[in-house]
Amino acid sequence: MTFSRSGDCIRATPINREFVEWYVDQAGTHGNAYHNRQPTGQETFKASGMLVHGRINELNICLGKVNKVMKGLAKPQVPDFRTSLYDQRTLNEIHKHWTGWIVQDPDIEQKFKRLKLDSEFRAINELVHTIEDSFRYRLATDPDWQAPNLFRNAVYKPGRYNISMNYSETGKTSYHKWRDGDTNPNDHELSNWQNISGSINVDLGPPKIYEHNTDYLDYCEHHGIRPVPLFLPIANINDSDRLAEARELMNRNMDIQDNAMVLNTTSK
Repeated sequence: MTFSRSGDCIRATPINREFVEWYVDQAGTHGNAYHNRQPTGQETFKASGMLVHGRINELNICLGKVNKVMKGLAKPQVPDFRTSLYDQRTLNEIHKHWTGWIVQDPDIEQKFKRLKLDSEFRAINELVHTIEDSFRYRLATDPDWQAPNLFRNAVYKPGRYNISMNYSETGKTSYHKWRDGDTNPNDHELSNWQNISGSINVDLGPPKIYEHNTDYLDYCEHHGIRPVPLFLPIANINDSDRLAEARELMNRNMDIQDNAMVLNTTSK
């Protein structure tokens, strides 16, 4: 994935290389300029990027104030992570320090309250979780497009994939039918990824693959329909260092006017 203005590149490993190469080819035909689009409507990269910058700055300020108090109390301090707050391992370590303070001294928040710094102390936990959830983007071409899916019968497990496709059809998948309690799913409305589209998710949390819900599998078996994932997997970033770099690149490119993400493939 390459940004049109900066030339920055985020590398990911295809889940199904043959499908991804074909999908990128389709995007080249129908539209391959993906812009940030939240469910509430169009938002600019710049607005979202500034939000993450702000949260990271807030966390740095709170850590500085809390560390100063911890030093005076002769308690462990959080190391200076100022340059690596995009790294999930760093956020995990900060949260581990924060919970450790509470476990070791259940009265610690009251001590900060007497210093009128209790809000800063609590904010560390809140900001860590906010930052963790900030690296999720919904991207789409303008206008959106659809094309018949030649890989509609491919089998995928559900999970958290770094790059995945949104379901953009007018019908419902078997998953939607099960979720909505449809007792007669075999009708004109059933459409298990018959088409692909120019709407994708970029979720820069650690990827995770899991099994289908057993109730859903029983439902599919009972009605003779195929189980499918809620989002169609495209690619993952399997290395923690590359994932942290991808977060930083994604955020940096949000500050660039009229920037778009272009999908591309490289040789094996």
